[in-house]
This record gives sequence, structure tokens and C-alpha cells, in this order.
Amino acid sequence: MNHFRQSLLAAALALGLCAAGCSRQQSADATDQRHILAHLPATLASKDAELRAELDRLQRQNQLPWQQLARQVPEEENAAAVLVEQLAGLDAEPLAAEAAPLLAQPGLQFSLTDQEAARELLERFDTQRRAARQALQLPDASFGVEPAEGLLAQLACIGQARLIVRLEGFAAAAALGRLGPVGGEASVNQAAAAAPAADLDEATEAVVAMLQWVDTLAREPHTVCRLEAIHLRGEALLALEAVAQHPEITGEHLQRLEDCVKRSLAQWPNDADVCQAERILGMQMYELVRSGRYDAVSSEDPQAMPQAELMRRVRRMKPQQIDRDELFYLRAMDRISRHCQEDFPARQPLFAQLRSSAGTPDADDYPAIAMHVLLHDIERLHRFLTFDRARMEGWAVALASARGEAPPALGKSPRTGEAYRIAERPDRVSVQGHGSLEADEAERPIVVRKVLR
Repeated sequence: MNHFRQSLLAAALALGLCAAGCSRQQSADATDQRHILAHLPATLASKDAELRAELDRLQRQNQLPWQQLARQVPEEENAAAVLVEQLAGLDAEPLAAEAAPLLAQPGLQFSLTDQEAARELLERFDTQRRAARQALQLPDASFGVEPAEGLLAQLACIGQARLIVRLEGFAAAAALGRLGPVGGEASVNQAAAAAPAADLDEATEAVVAMLQWVDTLAREPHTVCRLEAIHLRGEALLALEAVAQHPEITGEHLQRLEDCVKRSLAQWPNDADVCQAERILGMQMYELVRSGRYDAVSSEDPQAMPQAELMRRVRRMKPQQIDRDELFYLRAMDRISRHCQEDFPARQPLFAQLRSSAGTPDADDYPAIAMHVLLHDIERLHRFLTFDRARMEGWAVALASARGEAPPALGKSPRTGEAYRIAERPDRVSVQGHGSLEADEAERPIVVRKVLR
């Protein structure tokens, strides 16, 4: 996922969003850019009748950028506001990046060096982590990302979510005795012998907190937030796996984890909302091109359309060609949005149809921006979205089955279109059918230790 949606980063760089600070003039320019990208004046001035009709339809449905509003949560009821306050003055992103590789392995297994690094981060931010976890008792949580800002959205919340999720991951590891004794100079055998007894209550609560913060990020109306939430949920589920497979796990712990998973599923963001966020980013990309900001365009498909070739095409595009390119894109996004209730196998023929209907790259009316910037990875995006939901459904099935309860009636996996398959052994339950993140990856079974009812 590290190189997914590079066109968004290119646009942000072109708009000067990656500078550490900004002057008063830059601030004024950013305000002007926000107004332009929210109201799309060059796009709305198009004389193409079909494009104007499509834009009118979107306006009637309140789907233009300036018609979108952030979800408002009173500060005193907002857990995310507490997290932001606790991390005020910190550049969370480098700290989160420092923590990232420490949670990458199944089972929360750490080398002695990584144990020391994880303990240091956990101790340094212990006060902030505890305050943020307490805040999760508040009624709601929202980082307040403004959907209308799109390419100019302030996404500091991603670094903040990454950091708190990983800190809670370290808390889970510490509670399971996976971080060893303080000091870090002992041998592996000594560290194992000195490891404290597992505190499964604390480990469970840490995993619950991880999943709740992921849910908060996933609900933000921005594609980058949703993609990052998919990645962070994978880290949280590795921690959940370590807890659920612990030999001392109880039915009460599994019930607590199952309740959390079910709550996530009950408030799951619609894939159509991601389409809406994507469409805003796409419309803003066309607005930049119409304004001569060709540096905002980056090929997502450099083998089929090298960056130099894409730039040559975009620079030569006449206004009428930009109109037709954008019309193709908007109609494609409308069709995709209307298929978002279907599972991924049912969506796949649509993506093939879109590729076919675009025509050949050598044609004058070929929608190069749509096909090589905005829609190139759209099938992959929907595979990610459906897998994210499917693996959580798989966990709901596994956690219930491990307690001897009937699994929830969830139907077929949105990723594979298949029924979830449950296999029971004397000591554990495994679930398959949820699929994999990437097309060429093998499915990894979900395994939970069985407990007596």
C-alpha cells in the first residue's frame, strides 16, 4: 500500500502542502486555493452540455465539494479532540513511523532491541495514551476532516491515529509479557524467564482501544484516511490475534473482543462514501489541470503511461478534451458508486467494462487523466475496501464460534463472494473465506483458541 494513490501526493506537493511551515503570503494563497477547489469555477464554466448536465445532477444531489460538510461533534463529547489535545505540539508522524516496524509481525513478537524501543515509546507517552483511552468513554469521536477541502485537507489526524494505535499495540504486548523486563541486556532465555504474567484484561482493553481509534479514522470523509485505516486495522488485528490465541484466554475476554468487532461492523462506513470522497479529489484534479497546474498530475500506471508521456498529453489537451475526460470520469464514478452494495466479484466486471469503454490510448478522445491517474487503481481500492470489511466479519464469526455460540448471520464475504468456512479442532477455531488484501496474496486463516462455555 505504500505506493497506492501517488497522484494524491503529487497534487499535494504541487500545491505546496508538504512544507513544514508557511508564510503569510502562502497562507493567503492556500485560502484562495481552498475556495477554488471547493467551488470549481473553471469546471463549472465548461460549455460542454453533457458535462454541465452531469454537474447539475451532482449539485441536485448535494455532491459537489462545497456542499459537503464535516461531521460536527461537540468538543466535550469528542474523544478525538482529547487525543489531539494530548498530542498537541508533537509531530506525531515521525514517532508513528518509528513505531511502525515494531508491530509488523504476527504474535506481537519482538527482538530484544525492538523490546527496548517499544518500552521507551510506551513509557514516554504513557500519560497521553491513558488519557486518550479514557476519552474513548465519550459518546463520539471525529477528527473533523473537511470533505470539501479534498486535496488541501489537513490530515494530521493520520499521524495521530497511527501513533495512538501503535502505543496501544505496545500496551497490549506489554500486558502479554512480550516486551520483557526493563533493561534489555538479558539473553532471550533470561528475558522469557523474567517476563511477567500476562494481564489479559489489560491486553484486551488495549486491543479494543486500537480498534476504536481505527474506526474513528475510517469514518473521516477522505480516501487517504480510509486507506490508512485499512492498514492500521491490520496492525490492530495482529494484536487481537495474539490475545485471542493466548492459552489463558477466557470466554469473557472473547466476548469483550467480539462486542468491539460487532460495534465496528455496525457503524462501518459505506463504500459509496469513499466513492464520494474520491470523486471530490478527482474533480479538484481536473480543476487544477484547467488552471494550468499540470505538475499536480502523476501517473499511477508508469509502465502503460510513463509520466513524461502523460505530461505531454495533458499539456496538449484542449478544453474540450478535458471536458470529455472529466465526463468519462464522473460517469464512471457514478456507475461504481451504484455497485457499492455488491461484493467484490460482482463489481469486477464493471471495472473491466470501464477499461474497455475508454478506447485506445492513441485516440484523440482517450481519457488519459481518468484512466492513468484517477481510475487506474480503483479496482484495487475496492478490493481493499471489501477485504477490510470481510476480515472483520471473519473475526466476528471466529470469536463467537470459539465460545461455542452460533456465529452471526453475515451472509457471504464481500471480498470473495463466498460463505465463511468454519473449521473446529479440540483447542481452536479457524475461519476462512474472507480473502486477501492483494490479488496475489494467499488467504491467512483467522484462528481463535476455544474456551469452555
